[in-house]
Amino acid sequence: NDKTIIPYNYHYIRKNGNYYIVENNDLKYGVFTEEGKLLIPCKYNSIQFRKGEFFVKSTDNLEGVVDTNGNVIVMAEYENIFRSSRSSSAFPFYNVSTNALSGLVKPGNKVLVPTRYTSTHLLDTAIATISWGPCEGIYDVVNQRELISPNTYLACERLNNGYYYGRLTGGQVELIDPSGHVIWRRPGCKINAVVVETADNPFLHGIGDYTP
Repeated sequence: NDKTIIPYNYHYIRKNGNYYIVENNDLKYGVFTEEGKLLIPCKYNSIQFRKGEFFVKSTDNLEGVVDTNGNVIVMAEYENIFRSSRSSSAFPFYNVSTNALSGLVKPGNKVLVPTRYTSTHLLDTAIATISWGPCEGIYDVVNQRELISPNTYLACERLNNGYYYGRLTGGQVELIDPSGHVIWRRPGCKINAVVVETADNPFLHGIGDYTP
């Protein structure tokens, strides 16, 4: 019952889980299944199997991701890519970088945050924090726009009611509504909570604990 499942065309074969990673005479890597089906053609400079996915590197040494069905889910066009620690099966995504600038992408090569920031962190499926140098801002993932510019605030955080506060140099703090508009400013304080009272005077009470 012995049979050849991978032809004698490769000078390197490594078993990795249920797959065989092979290297041909042109020093290009590909993948076979245990049954001998060619899953990924030999066209990559390297292939690593990590947590159920193939992380591939193109001839230009750019990285991408291929799933276990052989589908390219992130094109090999980034200098670095890794599955985010906050990624989940319900909402998978990857941290990517190019020219030392960071962004976020989803399978299907969908860009969540473009690669033009010092760092990026997804807060939920709709909002991400972004930074440029020492400053922070907020990115609207759904509408693909900067909600709060990363060029203004030394720190920018989201409150539990969807509002944001940004800390400026000199200790001033600005309160920002969910649309990105500044609606309140106070020197030298930290906002812990906001209670929306009315449209005309939304912050009559509940400015929260602060230190003058």
